[in-house]
Amino acid sequence: MIVDARRAAPPRRAPSALLSGIDQALVTASALVIAVVVARSVSAAEFGGFALVLLVRIMLIELARAVAGLPAQLRAGSASHSDTDPGSGSDEASQSNETHNGAASLAVLVGAAIVVPGMCLAFLTGNARAFALVLAVLAPMIMLHDTLRHIFFAARDARGAVHLDAGVLGVQLLGSAAVLAMDRPAWWHFVAWGGGVVLASVWGVWRLAISIGAQPARAFVQQTRHLWPGLLADAGLVQAQRQLSAWIVLGFGSLGAVAGYRGSYTAFRPLGLATAAARVAILPELAEPNPASAERRTVMVAGRVSIALGLGAFLLTGLLMVLPTGVGEAVLGATWYSMTDYILPVGLTQAGQALGVGAQLLLTSDGRTSQLARTRLWTLLAHVAALVVGGSLFGAVGAAYGLAITTAGVLPIWWMTAMTSPGAKQD
Repeated sequence: MIVDARRAAPPRRAPSALLSGIDQALVTASALVIAVVVARSVSAAEFGGFALVLLVRIMLIELARAVAGLPAQLRAGSASHSDTDPGSGSDEASQSNETHNGAASLAVLVGAAIVVPGMCLAFLTGNARAFALVLAVLAPMIMLHDTLRHIFFAARDARGAVHLDAGVLGVQLLGSAAVLAMDRPAWWHFVAWGGGVVLASVWGVWRLAISIGAQPARAFVQQTRHLWPGLLADAGLVQAQRQLSAWIVLGFGSLGAVAGYRGSYTAFRPLGLATAAARVAILPELAEPNPASAERRTVMVAGRVSIALGLGAFLLTGLLMVLPTGVGEAVLGATWYSMTDYILPVGLTQAGQALGVGAQLLLTSDGRTSQLARTRLWTLLAHVAALVVGGSLFGAVGAAYGLAITTAGVLPIWWMTAMTSPGAKQD
């Protein structure tokens, strides 16, 4: 099936820190709305099941980034400096269109392949079944939406990304308001969010003049599959850590413990989304081939990103720890009470992860995706060991503190890896 948008692609614009920040605020608001309205509508145990569904949603997004979004950005970075040839302007535009079509098409096709098995698995999820079914049906559009965000930033069109995510939030708010007015079940809020994703993605395809089909996807696979082993392994290991940590907490606690643990991550969602935004917005700049004289600036940019995110993590941790109980209950309902023991260890974990983002961006932008995945594997093994040891000694909360300790411990490894044995950037 071919979806051909009849509109010229928007001109390439300079990146805007303000617009990038606005876009991230919109994404953050959308995620918080769905988490808050569901948390206030269900019990702590039911929210624990919903939190596990949200983890699967994150897995879909990470898969889209590994096979489509990040490769598209890395190709855009290499194309943007092909200016030695007088005709390179038209060549760059042609390559960009080809890359955009291929990345978006691949995201949709991979998502479509997930729908049926995802629906079958959804029936095994108990009280989260309705949420899981909605997620399975929306898989192609969820993956397309995230890929479109990467494409907008790769094209230096931050304004387009803002419009894309404003559309998601606008439709979601209207839909959730209707759900509340009609007193529908909590999973209808998830449907409202999904409606925003669908409509915004259709607009994004039109805005970028993207043609979706099997042929562009095949061409994109041939051009970027050398990047996949490292990127897929890294994405898989990131998701393995998230999933294993939740299941290990469940093993040493209960669904209420999972609700508290994952609910704490929901409270840190603004930081997580800011981190995701930094990856999307900064990677194209770092991926551009730089002369030796500019390498120091590239490292400085990556370092500043990590410092800013780390400071944000510490600030948010402090704010959550002094948040009055009445305010926490008003925002998150009964889930707040199960979160209080997990705010500090989760906050420390988030801070350690944030401080390593710059190193991971350097490895990705330099084309060292296999090295990125190997480092992720060794750090994951350390994290799992710490989770198990902490859980064995001090229960579910001890497992969370174990993860926090090893996250800080492996931070120097990330930066030492990023700063040594640099390789040539891959096209």
